[in-house]
Amino acid sequence: EIGSLLARYASQLLEKNKPLDAVELYRKANYFFDAAKLMFKIADEEAKKRTKPLRVKKLYVMSALLVEQYHEQIKNSQREKVKGKTSEATSALAGLLEEDVLSTDSRLIDNAWRGAEAYHFFILAQRQLYEGYVDTAMKTALHLRDYEDIIPAVEVYSLLALCACANRAFGTCSKAFVKLESLENLSPDQKLQYEELALQIFTKHYPKDSKKSDLDGLLEEGEGKLPTCVATGRPITEYQFWMCNICKHCVQAQEISNYNFCPLCHSSVAY
Repeated sequence: EIGSLLARYASQLLEKNKPLDAVELYRKANYFFDAAKLMFKIADEEAKKRTKPLRVKKLYVMSALLVEQYHEQIKNSQREKVKGKTSEATSALAGLLEEDVLSTDSRLIDNAWRGAEAYHFFILAQRQLYEGYVDTAMKTALHLRDYEDIIPAVEVYSLLALCACANRAFGTCSKAFVKLESLENLSPDQKLQYEELALQIFTKHYPKDSKKSDLDGLLEEGEGKLPTCVATGRPITEYQFWMCNICKHCVQAQEISNYNFCPLCHSSVAY
């Protein structure tokens, strides 16, 4: 009954174009899953405007934090059931049923942080580029290839081409241009602009990277998927590193001393 009343009131707030008030309504009532679903929808809508990436990142962070609160709520309810002498089988079944709510949207279960990660690296690569750290910017931009489902491919590969060109990594730059020219959702005029720009660059510079990426070297050695430092965008190769208690993302040990808050979710750093 409480759930239906909340849904009705939330619908009224949405009709009045007050989606964040509706999220807060669900959150205060401890309906974290409903709050998270609505917040993801708000973040997705804001992302479509393609104007304020920092605001979009914050909205995705808020969405993911609500999912974390939901998971914590499930754990706590499980503990209470055990304390209340509920049978182990009944308790496990209740947990499966609760988690089944999330199975309707796997994005909220397994990929709650993907939106925040995508926009975090998108912003970080641009900041590094403008500050003159062109090699670091290119390596950060390379991560964005994993997030084409969140950030449009044209923006991903335009940024990668720009960073690679600034880094004089013309092989990587050439691959980015090939990808841009093959995008089906671009108009013929846009494709022509990319082709002409590529011609200007690669008549002067052979499409080959001048130095091998240390990341490529590590992958060739069979290291597999390395954790990524959310402060620098670099792969973490050391055995010791800092991990956020909230979002479970990592920062290199020598970098975390520069931060009071997690670079991704902005929760307090606990050493």
